[in-house]
Amino acid sequence: MITDSYSTSPPTTGQSRSFDRPTGPIYPANMTRRFGRILDGAGLRRIRFHDLRHSTATPLLEQGIDSS
Repeated sequence: MITDSYSTSPPTTGQSRSFDRPTGPIYPANMTRRFGRILDGAGLRRIRFHDLRHSTATPLLEQGIDSS
């Protein structure tokens, strides 16, 4: 379950989470809402936040850059 990875405990040594901040984690629902507002404000159609990964990976692969 996605929320399991967003516990309030700090990551163990050598690990980090993509969306932590000093006051705690950013929860997926909050990230989704905020991203939706950004898209709306920019006059862009709604996409899933995860779709950004694909939107970035395709041009990188076309340029011969490994995105992993």
